[in-house]
Amino acid sequence: MIFTIPLNKVIEDITVRSSNFSTPINAMHISSNQSLHFMGTLPEDLYPFVYGGKSRTLRLWHGDLLDNNTIETKGKTNDVDAIIYELADIRFLLVPKFLLEKFLKEQHHIDDISQYYKYNSYSFNDEDLKIFLNLHTAVLNNEEVLESEIKDCLLRLLKKPLQKSAVVDKRYVLVKRAIEMMKQYIKEPIQIKELTKKLNTSERTLELVFQKFLTISPKAYYKRLLLSYVEIALRKEGEQNVSEVLQEFQIYNLSQFGASFKKNFDSTPSDILSMKNKNNPFGWDENVFFEFS
Repeated sequence: MIFTIPLNKVIEDITVRSSNFSTPINAMHISSNQSLHFMGTLPEDLYPFVYGGKSRTLRLWHGDLLDNNTIETKGKTNDVDAIIYELADIRFLLVPKFLLEKFLKEQHHIDDISQYYKYNSYSFNDEDLKIFLNLHTAVLNNEEVLESEIKDCLLRLLKKPLQKSAVVDKRYVLVKRAIEMMKQYIKEPIQIKELTKKLNTSERTLELVFQKFLTISPKAYYKRLLLSYVEIALRKEGEQNVSEVLQEFQIYNLSQFGASFKKNFDSTPSDILSMKNKNNPFGWDENVFFEFS
């Protein structure tokens, strides 16, 4: 499940386009006039190629600051951890892993391709970027693309892995640990004071690192995360009603929570529960991460 956490005070101006499943790969384009934090876990059999250089602002991928001529993948793990600051304009190519492995084995005439999953970011030149963007546009517009075109593009992008030259900033490690603990206690919410004790840090330190990397307070982020979990639970198929879902997350002040939910998603919890279209509120169909022809 991939979470999108807007980092501004108001959730707005997030536009998502995605292709259908008629091609061997799929594409997404996410744009926004605000900072976004993408995190979560991708399916094991899906390999993403993500270009955020058109965002024209700072961006982090697993804590690393990236430049514009960089493509991100998931490397050895299935985790996603990306932050786009201020203006987000991100292009995704979503590739079935078996297809990528087929290309690599054909190209290098080897069976063991594990070395090609060691890295999670790659540099490329302007010609490679042009090929990537042309392929992305074609797939996004549901145009027919040849397997040879996909192969040429992806193998170009995997030529220049970026070696990590420094350890990720310890302050960012603290942010990741805090978010993981927030998720751990999402159905039994704890106060930030208690969270900092478990992290063996101070409230002031946690406040500073969240403002530095996420431009939002720990409390506000925790609230956004909780809202996202509740929204996803409401969209799941089942017999639960709104009260049962909220009780699952130990939310009992229904009027106060309802106001916060409405402000964030422009819908009430009851609207989400009853809607026929179960797409993500930010405009994408989450099945794009799971379904391939």
